[in-house]
Order: sequence, then C-alpha cells, then structure tokens
Amino acid sequence: MNPGKIVMAAMAAGTAVSALGAYQQGKNAEKLSQYNAQVARDNADIAQQKAELDKADLKRRYDILTGEVQTVSAKSGVELQFDIVDDNDISYERNYAMIQYNTELEKRGYKIEEQTQLYTGKVAKQAGKMKAVGTLLTGGSEAYRTGDSLGAFG
Repeated sequence: MNPGKIVMAAMAAGTAVSALGAYQQGKNAEKLSQYNAQVARDNADIAQQKAELDKADLKRRYDILTGEVQTVSAKSGVELQFDIVDDNDISYERNYAMIQYNTELEKRGYKIEEQTQLYTGKVAKQAGKMKAVGTLLTGGSEAYRTGDSLGAFG
C-alpha cells in the first residue's frame, strides 16, 4: 500500500475521532445543563414548601401570642385594647406577606437559573456540532493535502 494513503487514512481517522469528541462534548454539556435546570426547579419547589412551613409556624406563634394577650387581659380584669389586637393582626399580616414575597423572589431566581441552564445547554450542543463540522473540514483538507504531497492520488 502507498505510504501516502496510509498517512492520509490515519489523519482522516484522527479527524473523525476529534470530530466525534467535539460533538459528544457538546451533548454532554447539554445534559449537564438540563440536570442543573432540574436542580433549579427542585430548589424552587423546596422554597415554596419552606414558605408553607414558615407561614404555618407564623400562624401558630400568632395564635399563641393572641391567646396569651387575651389570658393576661382576662386575669387582670383589664379590657383588651383594640389597638393591641390590631397591631398584632397587622404584624401577622405583614410577616405573612413578607414570607410569601421573599419566597416568590427566591423562586424567580431559580426560574431564571433554570432558563439560563437550558439555554446554555442548547448553545453548548450547537457549539459542539459546529466544532465537529469544523474539525471534519479542516482535518479532511489537511489529510488531502498531505496525501497529495505524498503521492497518494497518482
């Protein structure tokens, strides 16, 4: 067999392996990004679950405080002041709303992270394809030039 053909075949095989590696790297990067996006979705769900627990805990503490205020008022014979009750109610509502607001901000951050990861994965996959094509074109051209210079075609 002509030595030029052997060198050219080896170069072509190396090019094919490099191209496959570039393509696979892009696919793996996309899979990793999809995994990270799923983690972000899971974190958003966990944030909502935590908010529900925090709101339930706030309600429990509010009920205990309200009961204590009523008990102290009844034992002392002092009529319960509506401004104390109103302040407790306002404080409860504000804290409840703050828990939900902070949770919505946290979930929004996770949603942005999810979307960013999915986009990054798509871009990485496309970049892998483009690199593979570029490797095939460049390697094929170099293999041809080398083969031609070594007399593989004639």
